[in-house]
Amino acid sequence: MIEAFKNTQRDRIIALCAAAGLAEPELLGDELFLLLEGLHVTAQTMGHAGLGDRLIRMGEAMIAAHQK
Repeated sequence: MIEAFKNTQRDRIIALCAAAGLAEPELLGDELFLLLEGLHVTAQTMGHAGLGDRLIRMGEAMIAAHQK
């Protein structure tokens, strides 16, 4: 059940990347998905302080690297 949910999340991110016309949407989708997964683990183990700002900066950098 968890695996199906995670696969659905990943597929949705990939679809959003493709709809935005970004280069290599599957690769970017995987990168963003792994970033979000890491965010969840980090928040659980180290707390939430500063995570939002770092998430935005990292996500923007990943997306910028996939502009056509």
